[in-house]
Amino acid sequence: MKKKIFALLTVLVFVMAEFLPVLAASPTVQNTDNPVKSQKATTYINDILTGKDYLKTTTVLSQYKLSATSDTRIEACKVAIQNLLLNDLTNTGLTINNNELVNSATDGRKVVTATALSIVDIEPTTATKQSDDKYHIALNVAGISASEIYAILHYNDSGWEVISPLTVTKGSITFAASDCGTFAVVKLLISNRSSASPSVSYKSPKTGESRNDSGIILMFFAVGAAAFCAKKYFEKESC
Repeated sequence: MKKKIFALLTVLVFVMAEFLPVLAASPTVQNTDNPVKSQKATTYINDILTGKDYLKTTTVLSQYKLSATSDTRIEACKVAIQNLLLNDLTNTGLTINNNELVNSATDGRKVVTATALSIVDIEPTTATKQSDDKYHIALNVAGISASEIYAILHYNDSGWEVISPLTVTKGSITFAASDCGTFAVVKLLISNRSSASPSVSYKSPKTGESRNDSGIILMFFAVGAAAFCAKKYFEKESC
């Protein structure tokens, strides 16, 4: 009986070693927040690709250098899309000067789906700041249309910020930033609830909660099983 309990506890140690990191807060990827209380629209985020995938579909003028964004930064960007763009659609609409997005925020019949068309790291090579003391960057990104709604997310040492595009044409988007770093081009599609795409990766407001629930359940099941067996064993030994 002692050997069985020891074996069970050994398995428990491995299970906890596998899943306890899921419960720990990451120092670089924060959790998502809930939407503002006044917001009625449903929000989704489409699947995020890898940094290498985005690098293949994005180009820039020779005054800048593009590089693939790290996996950690990609995950952080996903959180920023939810927190900074989708959790307060009214504020996002005001920031990027789009009244349609503002009006959709309090309409329970509306669905706003965010799609990251590009997430890349940009650094200047020969580029210089313009008269407004900002870099004016023109990205060529596959899938951009002049008729859609776009927002730019920018990450530097101070964190994430939302930038309104200066111009949007087919396949190209231009924006200004005080410095370089990681940039994400995010398309915001407004649709009616009945026509919302079912292929999205996850939905607010529970975005950012652990997506490894089965592992956590397994861990607690193992803990319970070990405790039950130990209890039975010691009851028997005391008789």
